[in-house]
Amino acid sequence: MNKEEIRSFALNRGADAVGFLSLADYKSPKSPDPRNWLPKAQSVIVFAHRMLDGALDSENPRFNIAGRMAVMDTSKAHLYQVARFIEDGTGKPASPVLSSYPLDMAAPTLGLVGDISLRHAAVQSGLGVFGRHNLVIHPRFGSRLSFTGLLTELTLESDPP
Repeated sequence: MNKEEIRSFALNRGADAVGFLSLADYKSPKSPDPRNWLPKAQSVIVFAHRMLDGALDSENPRFNIAGRMAVMDTSKAHLYQVARFIEDGTGKPASPVLSSYPLDMAAPTLGLVGDISLRHAAVQSGLGVFGRHNLVIHPRFGSRLSFTGLLTELTLESDPP
């Protein structure tokens, strides 16, 4: 199984963009080593799902959160489907990394720390660049994206940043 088969599978299920990052290229100084969670992990696959403009632009906060929850629910389903595709096709484990949660509330860095920095992984896998606001800016969707990931034992080369 190669990157393009995985990317095509994910895009056909509704992901808006997919990037690949070898853990040898992953750099996030304040985040823990992803191998703490999956000791034989080699790669992280990053998925981008666009936020809904109507939900973001609405003055109704219930519409704002409904849009965010819809993206989170959809991205979780995509993670599960792609993880099964990888595990069934390769026999290698794939573990979902959700957007925003869970967080280590007792992190020694005086802030909330995710298990994997999906922002750093997104930039390092070619899905965008950091803006001055420290959000990832994608060439098509701007900063209106939610990122999730799959940590896997598959050895995959990084996409160029």
